[in-house]
Amino acid sequence: VEGLRGDGAVILAKASLDEFAFGFVSQFSSFQPAGETLFVASPYDTARTAGGSSGGTGAAIAANLGGIGFGTDTGGSIRVPSSYNQLVGIRPTVGLASRDGIIPLALSQDTGGPMARSVLDAAAALDAVTGYDPADPVTSAQEGKVPASYTEFLDPGALDGARIGYIPSMVGSNRTTTRLFADAVAELESLGATVVPITPPAGFSAVLSEPSGSTNEFKHDLDEYVANHLSPAVEYRDLQQIADSGRIVPSRRNTYLFRNSITPEQYEAWAGPEGSHTLALAAGKELVTGMLDDNDLDALIYPSTNPFSTQSTNLRLSPNTGMPSVTLPMGQALEADATVTGAGVNLEFFGRDFDEGTLLGLAYAYEQAT
Repeated sequence: VEGLRGDGAVILAKASLDEFAFGFVSQFSSFQPAGETLFVASPYDTARTAGGSSGGTGAAIAANLGGIGFGTDTGGSIRVPSSYNQLVGIRPTVGLASRDGIIPLALSQDTGGPMARSVLDAAAALDAVTGYDPADPVTSAQEGKVPASYTEFLDPGALDGARIGYIPSMVGSNRTTTRLFADAVAELESLGATVVPITPPAGFSAVLSEPSGSTNEFKHDLDEYVANHLSPAVEYRDLQQIADSGRIVPSRRNTYLFRNSITPEQYEAWAGPEGSHTLALAAGKELVTGMLDDNDLDALIYPSTNPFSTQSTNLRLSPNTGMPSVTLPMGQALEADATVTGAGVNLEFFGRDFDEGTLLGLAYAYEQAT
């Protein structure tokens, strides 16, 4: 907090997050009697989840309990609560912000980033967390690629002359989402952008279908976190002990035990230097970067979610390539849509490694116009 404001003023809200960043509903057991859980509700519809895993952050910022929050995103945990709570969220390039000290779910895909009510706030918050950290060696990749401030890119005319692509199958068929996406395309074009449908290359569907690393990596990465960061006073120190303690979301016990059963050999075959997941992520990055280059695109756009639900596997594109995305509101569901009246849906801008500045500029121009 003191790193964000030199005077030490507290500007972040402490919020409950989904237990171990497990899913998209923000279900947690902390500070509850053993065996009991609570859900975080969205301020926009308190009968529905705030989204996960960083739903507590999303609800707190949307409810004006704080100006800026941070989440971690392995498969959507910044972008889902941003969409459900009508916020701006940034999933940075893996390697832009250090993960050291964040309880990991799958370090092959984990990255931390800001959530805020405006693009300006989110860009300023991103400035505060970039930089090389020897405790997280992947951050060495950012050298020479980080601007003095991402706020330099916030130009209301940034869309003029931009070339933006979308893949029709990623829009889906939800009535609210398709209506809002069509409106967003029209708005982008009115602001000077060329928006084109593109046909993805062979192999693109495999990028979207690559599974999360959370099953095969969680035990290994959590054990390293415990060894490096956890106070010796903490009693439960591995997944088996945590599951046996009863102080968890009860429905997740079997999942924790299964993830605890992953052997070092299974982990290495998945996440080692020549592991299947490691190779899949590298191939995904190469293929999707080539798709952007071949179509001369500044960014790819797609809906982050549907009203209070996910949209196919759209959220996997950024984690399965390590490439950045910025999500921001594009409107709400109407009663005539017959979906979830009032629910927000976000538009996601996706781009090349360490090109957050371009994405933030495009998002800012869209935000200012709408």
